[in-house]
Amino acid sequence: MELCVHIQDISDHKPSHYNGDVPLTKMEELVSLAGEQTGCTNFDLMLSRSEEIIFLKGIVRGSINLDCDRCLEKFEHTLEEEFSLTLSPAISQQSLMKDLVLSSDDLEVGFYQEESIDLLQVLEEQLLLGIPIKRICSETCKGFCSQCGFNLNLHACICPPPDNLDHPFSVLRK
Repeated sequence: MELCVHIQDISDHKPSHYNGDVPLTKMEELVSLAGEQTGCTNFDLMLSRSEEIIFLKGIVRGSINLDCDRCLEKFEHTLEEEFSLTLSPAISQQSLMKDLVLSSDDLEVGFYQEESIDLLQVLEEQLLLGIPIKRICSETCKGFCSQCGFNLNLHACICPPPDNLDHPFSVLRK
């Protein structure tokens, strides 16, 4: 599925509307980070232009499969990311070196190099930004027993409590 929009197709006077579904398997960085994916992501975008500056506002929705950081079980994580980007023509490396200080507004600015914008890349970037740093299948996930490695979500473990361990805070128990 080709999701490239040519710059000359974006009107200066009337915003262009794009929506649809994209299979998650098309998003190579997402697959390499989160593993094999099934399903689609849905998007709704509005593009407008002022000379060479492109304004992109939209929302991307989808469910991705992740591994829980506590119990290592697979779970489905639902994402709904609203975003707003300003895309400018790419600047040279020398111009970039002159302006090294970035403001918070600069973080919503992207660059395009060709005469078209790859919307698939923009959508994938927004999904990647929506993945939580700590991936937990549920708030009640207990993870693994620190002694025997048993998944505590399946059953309670029979290991004795770690009372006799030499722990730097064991003095506080007394």
